This record gives sequence, structure tokens and C-alpha cells, in this order.
Amino acid sequence: MRIYSWIIAGSVGFLCGAALVGSNKQGVWGTGLTKEEYYGLMAGMLPPPVQVPGFADDALEREYFSPSLIKKAFAGNMNAQYELAVCYDMETATPAQRAEAAYWYLESARQGHEVAMARLYFLYLHGIAVPKSTREAMVWLHRSAELGNTYAAWILGERYLAGEGVHRNQREGIRWLTEASDSCPGARKRLRSLGIQPPPSKYFPKDA
Repeated sequence: MRIYSWIIAGSVGFLCGAALVGSNKQGVWGTGLTKEEYYGLMAGMLPPPVQVPGFADDALEREYFSPSLIKKAFAGNMNAQYELAVCYDMETATPAQRAEAAYWYLESARQGHEVAMARLYFLYLHGIAVPKSTREAMVWLHRSAELGNTYAAWILGERYLAGEGVHRNQREGIRWLTEASDSCPGARKRLRSLGIQPPPSKYFPKDA
């Protein structure tokens, strides 16, 4: 099914690519199509995009399900793989589309994409499109935090303090909250609740 999907994706990619090269028309990807027409075209592809009202404007900045994005993801680009996963990972996603999202998050995370790792933590924790596994969730959360993902570091700190998925360890909890505190208001607030003054932040210079 994946090979068949790629053949169709490549065909549409060629057509859209030809329109891009040979036309200066206004419209999505320079094809002269409106957003509605473009997404109607892409919805006929395998795999289909998940569509959310009002999402298109922001997504266009991210190559939302474009032929070039699909090509880069299949070629192994971890950022494109993450972006393609996001295309599937919407509120309106079907179980099959959730599974496709999980696949691309995993492909991206295996190459070191820390945000994809953080998303895998959530999927494994709640058993969304993957077998529910707190252990696997914590593995990906740790990896993401170690690579500097602020959200992951904050959540990891909270889980150490609560002893959820890991052995309770206040010292480790405070360490990860401190790691996250430079750009995470939630981590700074949590440290204060523990009677600890957060370190100075370049993102919140007035929050001393």
C-alpha cells in the first residue's frame, strides 16, 4: 500500500511540479488552484491529508502535504518526516491516519528529531496508534529532554516529582525543571511552588 501511495503521490507531485515551473499564476504552490481546489486534489491521493477548518493558512508555511514534502520524507529527511506526521496528526484523523502519523514520528525520532520524540511520548503514554506503554513513553521523553526540548524537560521534571513512570526523585525533578525554566513559564512557576527561585532567563528578563 505504501508503494502504491508513493506512486500516486509522485504522479500528482509531477503534475504540480510542472505547474510550478511553467506558471506564474497566483495560488497554492503556484498551481493557480485555490486552497479548496488544491486540498480537494490532495484528498484524492493515497495517503490522504487530514483537513481541519482554518488550518490551511498556517500549514502552507510548513509545506502542508505538498509533493515536495512527501518526496523529502520518503528520501529520509527527518524534518520533512516530522512535518508529514503533523499533517496526519489532526483532531479529525481516522485511526489509519493516526497510525500513519505515528509511523512518520517514529521515522523522524529515530534520526534525532526531539519534537517527534516528545510526540511519541504522548502517543505511547495514551496508546494512540501504538501499543500503550509507559516505559516506551518515558524512553522517548528522556531522549527528547536530553536533546534540549523544553516541553519534554518540563514534563520529565513533573513526572520525577510525582513518581509517575519513574522512581520519585525530587533532585532529578528539580534538575529537569531548571533545565526547562529558561523558556518555559510552567517550569518557572513550578520551581517557585517548591520554594526555589528560577535562574535568570533570557526569554523572561523581567521574571526574576
